[in-house]
Amino acid sequence: MLCLLSDEKKNTFWLLTTQAILEIVVNDEDRDVWRIMLAAQKFDQASQYARDPAQKDAVATASGDFLINKKRYLEAASVYGKSTRSFEQVALTFIDHGENDALRKYLLTKIATFQKTYVMQRIMIASWLVEIFMSKLNSLDDTITTKAQLIEGTNTAETKDELGGIRKEFQDFVGKYKADLDRKTTYDIISSHGREQELLAYATAIDDANFVLSYWIQRERWQEALDVIKKQNEPEIFYRYGSVLMSHVGTELVDVLMRHPDLNPRKIIPALLNYNKDNDIPLAKNQAARYLNYCINQLQSTDPAIHNTLISIYASHPSPSETALMSYLSAQSLNAKPLYDTDFAFRLCIQHSRVQSAVHIYSSMGEYSSAVDLALKHNDIDLASSVADRPSDTDPALRKKLWLAVAKKVIDQQGVGSIKTALDFMKRCELLRIEDLIPFFPDFVVIDDFKEEICAALESYSRSISALDGEMDASAATAESIKNDIKQLKNRYAIVEPGERCRVCELPLLSRQFFVFPSCQHGFHSDCLGRKVLEGSGLTVRGRIRELQASIARGGRREKEARELDALVAQQW
Repeated sequence: MLCLLSDEKKNTFWLLTTQAILEIVVNDEDRDVWRIMLAAQKFDQASQYARDPAQKDAVATASGDFLINKKRYLEAASVYGKSTRSFEQVALTFIDHGENDALRKYLLTKIATFQKTYVMQRIMIASWLVEIFMSKLNSLDDTITTKAQLIEGTNTAETKDELGGIRKEFQDFVGKYKADLDRKTTYDIISSHGREQELLAYATAIDDANFVLSYWIQRERWQEALDVIKKQNEPEIFYRYGSVLMSHVGTELVDVLMRHPDLNPRKIIPALLNYNKDNDIPLAKNQAARYLNYCINQLQSTDPAIHNTLISIYASHPSPSETALMSYLSAQSLNAKPLYDTDFAFRLCIQHSRVQSAVHIYSSMGEYSSAVDLALKHNDIDLASSVADRPSDTDPALRKKLWLAVAKKVIDQQGVGSIKTALDFMKRCELLRIEDLIPFFPDFVVIDDFKEEICAALESYSRSISALDGEMDASAATAESIKNDIKQLKNRYAIVEPGERCRVCELPLLSRQFFVFPSCQHGFHSDCLGRKVLEGSGLTVRGRIRELQASIARGGRREKEARELDALVAQQW
């Protein structure tokens, strides 16, 4: 070989020998550069030149070993996490050196390399990481709490910052790998370390609303609990925590409940009753009544339990007003059948002295007598009077009976000195008369107190008697006229000539039974006349005539049936 020359224009090399000129073509010149860099401990450059996974793994392993020897454990953790170095060997290396931070970093790197199909490996690493996080957090808390001697170059403020950073790292971890964490195992690990805040973070990440709600409720953080329940769609959550939330944030909870028409209101009744028992507020601000009215008016609930609960809240409220209860009962009276239990509602009204409502319930059941008696028992004359007028014209006897009961109560209340007031009350019902009220007055009442009313009544009776006399005279005249007509009928007759024929069949009239009408002298065979009558009679008369004819043909009671048949035929003709 004489020399080696480089051709920069063609980017090639020429080798000159004594016998030939050879061109040297360079292929894959850098294939072993990574080895050179690895030998020189230039791991970054070696990693750049490594081509296949095996080469990259060799570089990572050698780099990790080098960093371990240099006690740069955190850097080694990242490198080892991407290598195939034995998991157990690497983990034990960090544990032996007491490098839990490096171990945490290694596990975080390693779990990211496992595919989703490696379920068991991912669960074990994730659970181990939870334990490491909890130990680290406890260590930092202890350092801050006891104010012990800190690591050189740090102070309390830095430790608190580190605590916040680890806490944030844990929250990011459970958010990213929550699918790889076994719920019971994770709860047990965190609980064993007494880390409530981390328990909350994990429960929030996996949407464990029961735990989160319990956490906030135990600490009486009602707004936070409300924020959680606003995001829920599971009905059982509302049923379980409704009672305690209703007692503290009733208005806000009802707002949430009204946005969930799919809930079963019956299961929320215990929460509503508990709220009503613990809160003495006006009905206008009562959230239990508000929700029940929403169910009835908006959701059109027909569940008797809902209606009975609303009645219970209205009736048991300490306010003396019955406006709300009466408004509800009046609305229900428009239905063909009330949706509440009338017996239950009536007992509640009596128990809480809701007389007006109890009277209304009696009236809605048609028990007007009982309604009036109840109103009078509580000396409510106006209420009793309004009930007494309800039968109206449909049952005047009942209406008069009710008004008499009211009038007796008025007379008993007014006493001897107020007879005039009782008589004025009588004018409120046109069915009452002075003679109806007289038995209710005391025996020693002076007649002067109601002389005018007695005179007016007597004059009314006199007019009625005169009218009856006129009617009796007219009836007597009618009876006399009828008697004269009967006498004249005895003298009426008709002459039938031997050749007289039936006006229907034209056969001799005397050949069988016949009818003759004296006024016109027309004659008809009874059967011919019967057929004519059948043609023009209604269905009822026609059917009866045929029955009589058939009975006579069979030989029944001929005389009686024949007279009835003759009467029907003659009457129709």
